Amino acid sequence: MSTQTRNTYLACNAAVDAKVALMAKLEFLAGSAPAQPDNSTSETVLGRINFGAFDAAVNGAVSYTFSNVATLANGTIGWWRTVDSGGNPVSDGPVYQTGDTPITGGIELSRLAVTTADLLSGTFTYQDPKVAT
Repeated sequence: MSTQTRNTYLACNAAVDAKVALMAKLEFLAGSAPAQPDNSTSETVLGRINFGAFDAAVNGAVSYTFSNVATLANGTIGWWRTVDSGGNPVSDGPVYQTGDTPITGGIELSRLAVTTADLLSGTFTYQDPKVAT
């Protein structure tokens, strides 16, 4: 007997589509993420992307490519957070620099240390796993 929760791609796609419908913005923040996305943070927002519409999820995932996004402050990006239209947290996760070992759920950026003269480019991918262990 399986001890894992398993979902079909139909269920994963529906879950992802519902979650990204809540996401209005992607923020890149300095410092460390709080223990849970529900927790507030006083970390500096170094960059912010206003999401447009997401395509429908495929195989439990969606992606949003961004480029030439101006940074808002100087600092080192330590993590990302999505927020809804009211600024309430939806999800958060790690970042990593190009050339580093990829991190599951992470966003790859060409640089983590930024100044207000820098532009951010990358791809945000949100995925609901088909099998949870």
